[in-house]
Amino acid sequence: MSRITMLPSQESGNVYTVLLYRALATIGLHYEQFPFSLRWVLTHRRRDRFHYVHFHWPEVFFTLRPRAWTRLFGLKHYIVTHLVWLALVARGYKIIWTVHEVHVHDAEQLNWLHMASRRMLWNLASIVFFHTPDVRAEAERRWGRKRHAYTIPIGSYAGAYEDRVSRADARARLGIPAAATVFVFFGNVRPYKGVDILLDAFATVQRTAPDTWLLIAGKPYSPEFQAGLETQARDTPHVHLALGYVPDDDIQVYLRAADCFVAPYKYIETCSAIYLALAFELPIIIKSEGNVVDFEKQAIGIFLRDANEVGDAMRRFVEMPAAERDRMRQATHTAAHDYSWERLGGLYRDAFNAFEAGSA
Repeated sequence: MSRITMLPSQESGNVYTVLLYRALATIGLHYEQFPFSLRWVLTHRRRDRFHYVHFHWPEVFFTLRPRAWTRLFGLKHYIVTHLVWLALVARGYKIIWTVHEVHVHDAEQLNWLHMASRRMLWNLASIVFFHTPDVRAEAERRWGRKRHAYTIPIGSYAGAYEDRVSRADARARLGIPAAATVFVFFGNVRPYKGVDILLDAFATVQRTAPDTWLLIAGKPYSPEFQAGLETQARDTPHVHLALGYVPDDDIQVYLRAADCFVAPYKYIETCSAIYLALAFELPIIIKSEGNVVDFEKQAIGIFLRDANEVGDAMRRFVEMPAAERDRMRQATHTAAHDYSWERLGGLYRDAFNAFEAGSA
């Protein structure tokens, strides 16, 4: 039997990782959690021949703040993190890294420390996974080729969240008229995701299409960033901000109230928002970059070359005939089926089988 542990644990509630390990269980990879603790790793040798420890976003283990002198720049956690990685290898565990992006989102200071950390994780990893060929190419350009490297897309989010509320009920709960055209942004509200661009664009759209609404829901990057968005949205009608943690059961309200998912990211390496849009059969406005490129040919929305084109795309959607919107919605249903976890599970099985056979 082979085992797999995610560090940190799944308590963060990221639906992608929940669905991933559920799919890995179907191919015989048993999920077993243990603590992120140097002491624990040093005193616990693996029980099975293959026990994998899976990392996704290395930067979640430490925060580097160059002006936080009393915290030594966050270096304590930085050092402990890397000692844990070395101890895992010494104790016989096999490290896996899913490289969602080469660059750390919104890292404006001490980025060289982040990149040094990622290089070390790359070198220690026995298996690396990617979701897009572009991220793989950039990682290999920076850090060299890996024998066991596999590109497997993210799976569908269909059925991952409660989906019982009707469009009419969702709009009634949010105070939105039945005939309005509603755009939604959902997810962690971070600078690189272009929410500031979206608010400016919607203000111009609203002037010529007053029966449009914009929903923005999700946890903000920082109190300062939240305050800036609230100030920016203050004078624009029909902007509904829900900046904070959104319970899983309430996600359906924002998605079912909408006609179109808008994600004007300034740059994209791996974007999971598109899978959430597909799960609720929402056409999407998004930049064609990273893993999004794979969806452009499926006609599930309006694809941008630059995030600043989002205003024109929103106006185009408002003016779009109902029949064209319906075709986009149907295409989202097909795309969600194409990325089923049942199909992707087989790709993961082949990857682990190839590694274990080569380690015999």
